[in-house]
Amino acid sequence: MSPGVSPPPKKCPVCSEQIWSDDEQPLVWTFIERYRTHTSTFHPKFAIWDRRTFFAYYAITGLSIGISAAMGIEFQSRILLGSGLVSWLVAIAAFWTFVKHRGIKRFHTQWNEEHGGPLNDLNIH
Repeated sequence: MSPGVSPPPKKCPVCSEQIWSDDEQPLVWTFIERYRTHTSTFHPKFAIWDRRTFFAYYAITGLSIGISAAMGIEFQSRILLGSGLVSWLVAIAAFWTFVKHRGIKRFHTQWNEEHGGPLNDLNIH
């Protein structure tokens, strides 16, 4: 694996098809490319939504860090910098819980209804 880069899920979050396994040893970029190819080919609406949520994650991160850094510098307070980190963690947890997880579950359920069930259930309920 490449340092600093997280691999995509091993199984598709929508249809549960295996995209890659631990037995393979190529670079993480190969897995990312497989994931993107699979989702854009078989689940184009999910691929667009997934990309948007990816960018939303970084927008939340940038905004939280920017505001806390600006406040910390302006008021010369480590407490504000620390509270900025805590607020970022809360924002990311809320984003994951209410947006990302529910969206993945919605796409997974919709795929199951249209195709008669998962290939291999992900147990994300």
